[in-house]
Amino acid sequence: MRQPSNKISFLSATLINLNTIVGVGFFINISNLTTNVGVWSFLSYICGALLLFPVALSLAELAKAHPVAGGLFYYPNVELGPTWGFISGWSYFVAKTASFALLSHLILKHMLSSFWWWQPNSIPFIHLLFFAFILALTGLGVTVGGRIQYFFTAVKIIPFLIIITTASYFFSLKPFLHAPIPTIDIFSNVSIVAFAFASFEIICSMGHLVENGKKNIYRVVVTSLGTVVVLYTFLQGCIAGAVGIENIGQKDVVQFLFTHNIPQYPWLTDMVYFLIYFAVFGTLFTILVSNSWNFVALTKSGAFPFKNIIVKVNRHNIPWVSISFKMFCAWIMLLMTKDQIALQNMFVLSVCFSYGLNVLACAQLKTISSLKRALLCIPAAFSCLYLFCLSFSYVLQSGISFSFVSLYFIGVVVYVGKKYFGPTETNQAS
Repeated sequence: MRQPSNKISFLSATLINLNTIVGVGFFINISNLTTNVGVWSFLSYICGALLLFPVALSLAELAKAHPVAGGLFYYPNVELGPTWGFISGWSYFVAKTASFALLSHLILKHMLSSFWWWQPNSIPFIHLLFFAFILALTGLGVTVGGRIQYFFTAVKIIPFLIIITTASYFFSLKPFLHAPIPTIDIFSNVSIVAFAFASFEIICSMGHLVENGKKNIYRVVVTSLGTVVVLYTFLQGCIAGAVGIENIGQKDVVQFLFTHNIPQYPWLTDMVYFLIYFAVFGTLFTILVSNSWNFVALTKSGAFPFKNIIVKVNRHNIPWVSISFKMFCAWIMLLMTKDQIALQNMFVLSVCFSYGLNVLACAQLKTISSLKRALLCIPAAFSCLYLFCLSFSYVLQSGISFSFVSLYFIGVVVYVGKKYFGPTETNQAS
């Protein structure tokens, strides 16, 4: 039986999560981890998974109980109250807007760097054209599910297969036999890999679109995160074994893997990175559409004005007004941003804060037993606290992003003004 056109199957939903989690972040992490930890760097991914899985399972329990749009706003809104729901939802929306802006800039910068006519001062105009192109795609019916996920999955598989094949062929156990396990270094780099698993919760933002959401969203979160953990751990270990102890500190170990072992194919590294950046466009599109549902849910709850306009969807069930607003915010962020590291750290801090509120919401769920609540929520709360403190220390080091803080507090001021000085509305979260 053919599924409804506005619903996402379990397979498509899983691909959405996988395509969103797997991106350029892993390739950035490879060299950082091998430099900091050495050949045993793959163990950091296992430790990072142990840190993040309680949080993922908590969100999965919330998604199973509430398969709705704007999950990371809706869950605290129902379980903790409207104010906490707004704080969580708005923190997550602004964070993902920053992530969308940074990822857009990274893709365009990489794609255009080889063109002689490209100039850094032209990037704001190019961003604007790029966002207009994405908006046009949504108008043409390019959705987050279906064929686009299969296409980007296929594109993303190719470079991973090339790396796995090359690393496996030149793999050796000798580096692991001659290098002691650096326990302290493994745990001190857990934060790097934990953030590489971020976006496992993306499907919770559009739970209303998932077919049989009460059953499938939980499975999607667990399956996609588990798959990425295995993939990253395996890849990191293979590359470390192929590069060896003497070369483990290379600035770009993926590039070294190809140039050192198969120098007759100098174009291979460029092709791998081009395919990765091209496939990340699917990640970009998913972040855009899924997070727009968070803003729709916030507006429906009465947090923002112009509800009748913002909640509009096109005939393909895409919230095009909310998408337009998110892209405008992202463009302004890029115009105002001088220090991208500061913006990135603010994004991480805000996501961790939203995670923590949702873990507290999970602790209030009546659909889980007291034993399960203790075994799940207590470790998840400690994980969120650790990640929040760690990301806060990064913010102190890099400084505050003015563009991020400005957007965040504008939303807070609008919410407070609407709640206490605007017309009274019935607060409904869906």
